[in-house]
Amino acid sequence: MSIPETVGAFAIVPHNDLPAAIPFWERLGFTRVGGDAHYVIMTGWGCEVNLTQAGSGPWRVPEEHNPFGVFIRTPEVDAIAALVDDLIIRPGGVLRHREWGLYEVWIAGPDGMLVRVRPGWIDQMYVLPQAQGRGAGTALLDFAKSRSESLSLWTFQRNAGARRFYERHGFAAIEVTDGSGNEEQEADVLYRWNEIVR
Repeated sequence: MSIPETVGAFAIVPHNDLPAAIPFWERLGFTRVGGDAHYVIMTGWGCEVNLTQAGSGPWRVPEEHNPFGVFIRTPEVDAIAALVDDLIIRPGGVLRHREWGLYEVWIAGPDGMLVRVRPGWIDQMYVLPQAQGRGAGTALLDFAKSRSESLSLWTFQRNAGARRFYERHGFAAIEVTDGSGNEEQEADVLYRWNEIVR
């Protein structure tokens, strides 16, 4: 099933050395669209970042621990990861691509800043028939919810059990298709859950 281009991030990001930070964002696929010598507006992947020269007070970026970070939500995780493979943070030397259907990449940015890239999608969650009705699906869904403010997923229209399950857990149907856009060519439904409107 295809993933629609529903994405987003808007962030104001201070940098100790603003001119040196711009190439990092360009490498991530962002393009400068405005600003001046002390403030740069860049867009990419359906997101906007406003880079500013770090100063004193709340805009100070400590050398030892950067409290600022950016969370980019996009289905293009693989494409971004390919651009900055050498900057990806790999706990224990391993890149953990999938964790219960979620895919997230952490990138080491300028001044020790963390950039997280995640699609916010549940992909191919499945519970064996003999394990259904015992809370396994709810546990997996709760795990995914605990790591995202918003989740989206596709399911087939004919899968009444899955639809009831997702609706019971706060997902709302936001799009219905005839299936012409998915591999199976079967009518489907796009569901979305948002932590704010639970």
